[in-house]
Amino acid sequence: MIKAKKPAISADLLEYLDHYFPNACPDISTPDRHVWAAVGQRNVVDHLKSLHQSQLKEALAAKN
Repeated sequence: MIKAKKPAISADLLEYLDHYFPNACPDISTPDRHVWAAVGQRNVVDHLKSLHQSQLKEALAAKN
């Protein structure tokens, strides 16, 4: 398996994605397919947030 290079993730990008793909409970009338799509979108946002936190920790460690 080829390891993909992790791109730099900006706080601005995360703020934008967090706004457009919020971590919110769906309405009871929302079709299942829409719920699944929203969950997938949110999983991507959460993954990018995790990468961003790792990048911040690595940058801080490199300064020390």
